[in-house]
Amino acid sequence: MDPYTETGSVNLDSSLWPHASKSLPELLTEICQKAQKMLKLIKDGQPESTDIFLTFYQSLGESYNHLNQELLNGFLNFDIKPSSSDKNSVSFRSDSSPSLEFDLVSGVSYSSLKLNDEAEKKDQSAYMLADFFSDELRTALRDLEERNTLVGELESKLSDSNDKIKTLERELDECHELLEVSEVEVSKLNEMLTEKADNGADLLLNTLRAELRSRDVQIEQMEEYLNQVCVKDTELLSDDESGTNKSVVEELKSRVEELENQVEKQSDVISEREEEKREAIRELCFSLDHYKSRYTELVISLSGNN
Repeated sequence: MDPYTETGSVNLDSSLWPHASKSLPELLTEICQKAQKMLKLIKDGQPESTDIFLTFYQSLGESYNHLNQELLNGFLNFDIKPSSSDKNSVSFRSDSSPSLEFDLVSGVSYSSLKLNDEAEKKDQSAYMLADFFSDELRTALRDLEERNTLVGELESKLSDSNDKIKTLERELDECHELLEVSEVEVSKLNEMLTEKADNGADLLLNTLRAELRSRDVQIEQMEEYLNQVCVKDTELLSDDESGTNKSVVEELKSRVEELENQVEKQSDVISEREEEKREAIRELCFSLDHYKSRYTELVISLSGNN
């Protein structure tokens, strides 16, 4: 029967401790059983078995001491004199013959020597068994110390691993928070860029349309003026006698050339404004693509950390 209950608590039953009433074979059997139970506790490797093992170890030490005392007492109390039963069996009257008395004494001596030899053999066997269990116990203690050392190292490594896991979990939470903040900021930037792009493009288009309308009005006015000048020029050319008319015609021609130059300049300005509009639209599109690319890279980077 095991000296501990199912809950693992030590059962301090009196059966763990040696009694003076036990014989030598009973003591040896008890020592063997305790050593086997101690080896079983070491093989189980349960932390709560340490107290039970120490209790067994203390009890085993008491059993060894009692065994040694029994062996010593048996050796000291051993008497070669015949026992009372031998005395009764070999009792003789005073008138017995000397030869019979010698035979009886010789038989008792032989029996005593035989018992002494058997006792010595038992003592030697007991000492050998005690030495064997002592070696087994020392081996078991070394195994227990090694297991305790290994358990300590594993507990230390487990503690370090738990600390690293907690650190990584904190970093992961921080990354999630940064990702949420970045998503909000990117969303705001996209809204701002879209709004600015729409407002800027609309404003630029409205300005260009107004300028184009103004240029169209000016061109129409210049064309009307040119038509009037051409009519006057035709009228003046019909009159070759007037020198003043020639000077007026020359003046009108120079004026027409000047107006044509102005029309060309206005056309160039309109073309430049249209190119500026297209360039502004390209820059806005490039800015939107850049911010979208940065947002995508940030999302991929944070997802990789997860």
